[in-house]
Amino acid sequence: MEDGLPVARFLAGIHEADRDRVAAAISRALETGESYHEEYRVRDASGENRWVTARGRCFHSLDGKPVRFPGVVADITEQIEARTRMAASEGALRQSEERRSRAMSAGRVGTFEFYPEENRVVWDPLTVEIFGFDKAENISLADVRAVIEPEDRAAWEADLQAALDPAGPGIHRVELRITRRQDGEMRWVEGRGQTTFEGGRATAMLGTLRDITERRRYEEQLRPLNRELRHRVKNLFGVIQGLILTSAKGAADLAEFVPALRARIDALAAAHLVGVADEQLAPVSLRDILDAVMKPYRGENSSMTADGPDLALPPRLVTPLGLVLHELATNAVKHGAWSVPHGRIAVEWSVSNAGKAPGLELAWQETLPEARAPCDAGGSGFGGRVIDASLTQVRGRIRRDWRADGLVVRLSMPLAQQEAA
Repeated sequence: MEDGLPVARFLAGIHEADRDRVAAAISRALETGESYHEEYRVRDASGENRWVTARGRCFHSLDGKPVRFPGVVADITEQIEARTRMAASEGALRQSEERRSRAMSAGRVGTFEFYPEENRVVWDPLTVEIFGFDKAENISLADVRAVIEPEDRAAWEADLQAALDPAGPGIHRVELRITRRQDGEMRWVEGRGQTTFEGGRATAMLGTLRDITERRRYEEQLRPLNRELRHRVKNLFGVIQGLILTSAKGAADLAEFVPALRARIDALAAAHLVGVADEQLAPVSLRDILDAVMKPYRGENSSMTADGPDLALPPRLVTPLGLVLHELATNAVKHGAWSVPHGRIAVEWSVSNAGKAPGLELAWQETLPEARAPCDAGGSGFGGRVIDASLTQVRGRIRRDWRADGLVVRLSMPLAQQEAA
């Protein structure tokens, strides 16, 4: 070759990470005469690495020996740095899109595009799956309308037309039922979209679509619970209001009124908490109600027995029965079996099928250690009125029998809800 920069010296100035690659490319060009083009790093006079691009070609003599290798070298550092920044941005964008796609897939959220002027709908795979379409289909607005439940079509069309109106905000939001094309299954979906306007025309709508079937089913399950909760809260406030008014009339002074009212409200709370202990308004064991209401009394009076079948009471009976049991226990402490040493109380219950529907039969029997003259203590006073009012609320009945050896109270109430006559 003609005189020039020795190859070894040329290669010594190339970054060590690029040197072998460039040397191999030069060797191929020397042997074959093919064009040479490489990008690599070199160190400039200040010691800074610079990127260059080199292009050249080796010319050979008639006998095949390389004689000349002309070429050009250009500094492309700025282009390489810009390319690196762009690649990093594209990588970050891809990662962000992948995360968004995974999040939307996990949340069962699909995407759609609607082009009104072309009557063309574009769905992502998840939206296609939710609607039960064939992925190969060309979907039109008529196809979408066909799978919407007839009762929901008018509302969907009205909302869509409003969203395509240039005079409006272009927002589309609906919840509706669809019948999947593949298997005929009914699903609830929520669609949200935003329209793009150009020159006073709706050109596109982009949005999301989410399968909300499970949420709607859960809401349906909550409705009867919410109705029952509203009913119970309403009744509870009514009972408390009645307790306050009647206690105020029957109490001799404030010192008598406050503790009596507090005890009755505590009994209401105990019965109510048993009814919602598992955060659901489900049937409650009668034995659990009895244990909760009697707990303050049985600490000092263990002479009590309870016997009866395992019986789950409907939620509407929990609070009234709890208040009745509290009044019976309070009366026993003041005037009955628990007002004297060695007094005993036995509570027994059963289910009666004598009427049209099953009912609860409960007997409260007090036994005194010594006979005394029968009296009606607790029957005509405020406690008796509370019991009567509570039983009236659930269409229950009471029969009191004052015997010489103690009081016997028999309660009966229907277990099933009865319609008002």
